[in-house]
Amino acid sequence: MTNRFVFVALFIWAFFIVASWSVTALSQEASINPVAIQEQKDAAAQHQLAVKYANGDGVPVDLKKAAYWFGKAAAQGYARSQYNLGMMYFRGDGVARHYREAASWFRKAADQGHVDAQRNLALLHVKGEGVPQSLQEAYYWMLLASASGQPDVIQLRNTLGTQLTADQRKRAQEEAKNWKPAP
Repeated sequence: MTNRFVFVALFIWAFFIVASWSVTALSQEASINPVAIQEQKDAAAQHQLAVKYANGDGVPVDLKKAAYWFGKAAAQGYARSQYNLGMMYFRGDGVARHYREAASWFRKAADQGHVDAQRNLALLHVKGEGVPQSLQEAYYWMLLASASGQPDVIQLRNTLGTQLTADQRKRAQEEAKNWKPAP
């Protein structure tokens, strides 16, 4: 009887310890202080907070708050937030769908070497969504993105290349050779 009592007591004790860890973890998430993060102007922390809101990681999913915090970090030049904010504008997640705004944020991230932003900007130029339609400009951005070695990007680059004249390809290739990421 005493062994059973000890086992039950240990089980209950372990349950409350584990439960208190979960409550502590949740209360730590709930104690995220957005005002402190904003005042610190820590773009990486703002980005992480945006990701938490976008994914519902420890907080309820709130795409408007995610867009707000991605915007704070993006305004400081944080390329990953610029890309994510561009995606939110492209899809209309937490913000009104706006291709020109999406293209603007993709361009800022692409200028810093963000490969996915370069690819998306190229695709916007192919379709003429938010930017002037230009296969040469699309090819230029795909040239830059293809340096990543991603097979789908390389295939898109090659396909775009077949749609251009030899002179257009050469100009885009020369521009791509001279490209340097923005600080």
